[in-house]
Parts: sequence; structure tokens; C-alpha cells
Amino acid sequence: MRTATVKVLGEVHVLCLSTRAKIEIDEQFGGLEKAFERLTGDDSRAVMETTFGLLAILMRAGAIYAQRTGMESAAPLSADEMLDMVGIDDLPVMVTALREAIVNGVKRDVEVEENDSKNALTTPS
Repeated sequence: MRTATVKVLGEVHVLCLSTRAKIEIDEQFGGLEKAFERLTGDDSRAVMETTFGLLAILMRAGAIYAQRTGMESAAPLSADEMLDMVGIDDLPVMVTALREAIVNGVKRDVEVEENDSKNALTTPS
């Protein structure tokens, strides 16, 4: 699984778009597309609430992933905690990290194994 990181008050948080995170985003925002629509809209309150709501979901998933894989990650913050501790000037960095985590989470890597069997040599691709 691909991850991204965001630094909040000097602590690095792993962000991860896990299956559970995707389900939570669907439940809270109606899906990724609708969440991104809110992020790019004109309503600044909706932008901030969506940013921190998504970050909270991805931080929780990232903390679980980090713990299981031995990565370092600070304890996840709630959306309310971030609303209280993060300044407006930090929003662009947060949105960039958020987008990176989501884009990384939906990228697909396809690995192809070479087959040395006789059929592989005679079967057209």
C-alpha cells in the first residue's frame, strides 16, 4: 500500500488510503469525487472541514498501517484537534499531502511474471 506523510506541529503522520478509509470517506462525504468537489469549492468552511475530516481518516488508517509495518508515525489527530492547532497558512501544505495520499492510494501497479513454459513461448500476446 502506498502512503504519504504530513507534518503537524513537528510530528510526522503517515497517511494511508486503506479500504476502511475509503469506506469512511464514502460514508462521511459521499465518495472521493464529492470530497474533492468540496475541496475545490468556494465555501472556505467546507474546504477546511473537508480537509481536516479527510486528514483525520487517512491519519487513523496510516497509524494502523505504520504500526503493523514498523514505520514511525505520530498518533493520529482528530479533525477537531487539527482545526484548533493548524493555522490557515498551513492549509496548502495539508491539502498537498492529502492529495498525495489519495492519489498514491488509488494508483495501480501491475507486475507481470515471465512464464518459462513451452506454452508461453507459443501463445501470442
